[in-house]
Amino acid sequence: MMRAPFISRPVALGLLCAAVLLTRLPFLGAGYGWHADNWRTALAARHIAETGAYEASRFPGYPVQEYACALFWKAGAWGFNFANAVFCAVAALFFALICIEYGVEDWWMAGLALAFVPVLYVNSVSSKDFPWALAFLLGSWWCATRKRPVWTGALLGLAMGVRITSGAAALPIALILSDGAENRVALRRVGVTALIAGGIAAVAFAPVYARYGTDFFNFYADHALAGPWAIAKRMTVEVWGVLGTAGICVAVAAGLVKRRPRAVTERRLLTWWSVVVVYVVAFLCLPDEAAYLIPAAPFALLLVWWGAPRWAFNLCCGLIVLSPFVTLGRNGVEPGLVMTDHRDRVRTDESIGNFLQFTTLVSGSNAYIVGSWKPPIDVMTANAPRGDVKFVYLVTAGELDELIKQGWRVWYLPLMREFNARVYGYDVAERGARDVRELRPGPGARN
Repeated sequence: MMRAPFISRPVALGLLCAAVLLTRLPFLGAGYGWHADNWRTALAARHIAETGAYEASRFPGYPVQEYACALFWKAGAWGFNFANAVFCAVAALFFALICIEYGVEDWWMAGLALAFVPVLYVNSVSSKDFPWALAFLLGSWWCATRKRPVWTGALLGLAMGVRITSGAAALPIALILSDGAENRVALRRVGVTALIAGGIAAVAFAPVYARYGTDFFNFYADHALAGPWAIAKRMTVEVWGVLGTAGICVAVAAGLVKRRPRAVTERRLLTWWSVVVVYVVAFLCLPDEAAYLIPAAPFALLLVWWGAPRWAFNLCCGLIVLSPFVTLGRNGVEPGLVMTDHRDRVRTDESIGNFLQFTTLVSGSNAYIVGSWKPPIDVMTANAPRGDVKFVYLVTAGELDELIKQGWRVWYLPLMREFNARVYGYDVAERGARDVRELRPGPGARN
């Protein structure tokens, strides 16, 4: 790392964490996040805090984060988002420590680059679980490089308790723990780690199992399957940004032209490649979100460092740091992912607020099919529920018939007719629901 000689390593690590946190502060407002799952986390945390009973924000459950957020749910969106920013800083810290262990000269720049990977940046200023899981996973990895099986297992168990797919890194971590050790020592290290990690994960998911049984091991798949171009885009520019993707391409090309890979043991390369491959394969099985690739990002950066000249690696890291804020599009230089995400969050929250105000002007008992707006609406209306209005995500044919039978007039937001038809295989308009744009609200209005 290029720095003034009077700056010690602990100070440099502190500055890294401070840089990550300070650059998040302007984006911590505007609700819990653009994705409905961010709002589901807030709903689950509030329910747990108020009732003491576990409720999954979504399957398969994310109990460590959900229970932790229940402790400060009254802090609202800013508090939830700030917690994510803190965990992102911790992830950057552990990654920098990992880079030090592996001999990465520019470890400070590498840690900063990880924190600025656009898909991670966006998730570090909203309320979803990805930064929590990444911080625990990288902490476990660092402890494994230091041959500390107890802490390795504890942090891996917490990572799995936040996001169960963190367990995919268990085998590479076992390889790290056993590196250079006799068989007996290696088995003891791996056994202790597995016992502690499995125990913590089991305790974390015990309330999930108690509430939902084996049905908890499921996931939502209501969205249309992505095509090849969309998948390729999610794996590249939606993770790294246009500039970051370009930086990786330059670094890889420079490494191929001047083939002098750094001296890294085969076992280390195997662990890095295995994490990348495992999470890429998992993503391809359900290519719904680019964020599913976040656990692979630090190890992809290590592979870039391994194969690229130093100048190319630093250029790559620099472009990644810029990529959340700036991108290149048809109109030249355009706002990057975090800028557009914040803008869209503000607009969406305003649109939902206007819609809720609109519903107060509609007479009678009305039910609205609102899709992904339901979690934000549930959060916004939690303190002032209304008996003459229902908001539903989607409806089965039987549920729609029952609503109409009970005297509810059912309306759907634009695009929800198509969405409901794709999920449940019927047309809500043909069974009595109407487009909300037909409404003409007003005192005593007949709609």
